[in-house]
Amino acid sequence: MSCDWDGPVLRLGAIGSDVTRAYTDPELYDDALNQVKINTAVTKVLGDIEPIDTFAILEGQIQYSTDGQTVNSTIRITGSKGKAKMDLMADRVKNEWRYTTIRDRIISPPEHKQSIEVL
Repeated sequence: MSCDWDGPVLRLGAIGSDVTRAYTDPELYDDALNQVKINTAVTKVLGDIEPIDTFAILEGQIQYSTDGQTVNSTIRITGSKGKAKMDLMADRVKNEWRYTTIRDRIISPPEHKQSIEVL
């Protein structure tokens, strides 16, 4: 009997590596969050947006391309009036992240559940 452990083990390693990359690349989320903070539709529902904390990155979903130049991620964001998930897609161009998508999916308050396209 043979077991193929390479697939799941390698993917777990890639997930850990992606989280480490995201954690050590604060511009990825800081720049996206700054765009969220100036979006009046988001701030109307969520209020003042708090900085992204370490646990938000660890709990989130992060996937870098093999060459590390493209990323897809979802992390939680918190405001003074509610919570959301921020989805982003970005490409690294000349050492700078260029976002192709920033979307906030409002989770709470429940009566304001919606998706807001920031970019």
